[in-house]
Amino acid sequence: MKKILCTILVTAMLFVASCSSQPSTPQEQLTAISTMLAKGYEMNDDQRQEIDEKVKTAKSLLESGKTEDAAALLTKVLKKLDFIAEADAFNKSE
Repeated sequence: MKKILCTILVTAMLFVASCSSQPSTPQEQLTAISTMLAKGYEMNDDQRQEIDEKVKTAKSLLESGKTEDAAALLTKVLKKLDFIAEADAFNKSE
C-alpha cells in the first residue's frame, strides 16, 4: 500500500512539475538553475558534468546572440534538474 501511495505521489509531483511555468528568459533560466544547484540535490558525477557542460554551452550561445538556442538548451537542463529534485525527494522519503 505504501509503495502504491508513493508511486501516486511521485506521478502527481511529476505532473505538477511539468505543468508549472518555466522561467521565460535565458537569464531567468540561469538563475533558476543556480538556485536548484545550490539546494544540493543528490546526483552522480555524470549528471553534474552534463549539466555543467550544457550551462557552459548555453552561456556561449548567449554571447553569440543565439538566445533561442540557449533558451532551448537551458529548458532541457531545467527539466533534468526537476527530475533530479523529484528523485532526491523520493529517495529521502524512503
